[in-house]
This record gives sequence, structure tokens and C-alpha cells, in this order.
Amino acid sequence: MRIVEHVRGRAFSDDIGIRGGGLFFGDAELTVAPHPSQVGEALWRARLRLGLSLDEAARRIGSNAALLGALESSDPATLARGPGMASIVGAYARLLGLPSRWAMRTWTREAEEWRDGKG
Repeated sequence: MRIVEHVRGRAFSDDIGIRGGGLFFGDAELTVAPHPSQVGEALWRARLRLGLSLDEAARRIGSNAALLGALESSDPATLARGPGMASIVGAYARLLGLPSRWAMRTWTREAEEWRDGKG
């Protein structure tokens, strides 16, 4: 499970809440990564650092919030979707100011490892 001490200079516990069965920090829904992912963690941290909601990030890159949330939390079904997801990972990384080539290559490697049973 991810543990966050500070986001944008505020203590994590100050703005945490449960709404509709989800755990939220301000407007950002928090998720637990069942399969740790270097890329998923980087995307999640960068989005929170920028103060973007999943909905806003998805709107900006023409994707959907559920898919971006699944990428951030390394959802196995998302990892199994195949190489076409790399372009979405790249677009999301660019939006968040992360190196898109690194994100696409690392995500592809992580997805292959998961599919091969190593993840």
C-alpha cells in the first residue's frame, strides 16, 4: 500500500476522507497498487504534485479516468491490455511532465513481466 506523508506541503491526514466507498485526498481518489509499478507510482505522484484530478487528466489527454486510475494502481487487467496502452502511458506522462519515452518503455517491460508471471 502506498503511504504518503505530504502532498503539496500539507500533511496527508489533514484532507483524507472516504466518499462513495473510495478513499480520497482532497479531490484525488487514492488507490492501492496490487502489483507495484515504477511507472504507475511515478504517474500517481506526478498527478498529485500538479493537483490534477483523474477526471481532469483524462479530459486533457482524451482518455478516461478509470483507465488512468488503473494505470496508476497497476491494475492487472490494464497490464494485460497489451502494447497499445504504451501510447496512452506516453501521453499521460507528457501531460504530467515525466519523460514519455521512459514511461512507455518501462510500462511495456512491466506489462511483459506481469504477463510472463514475474510481476
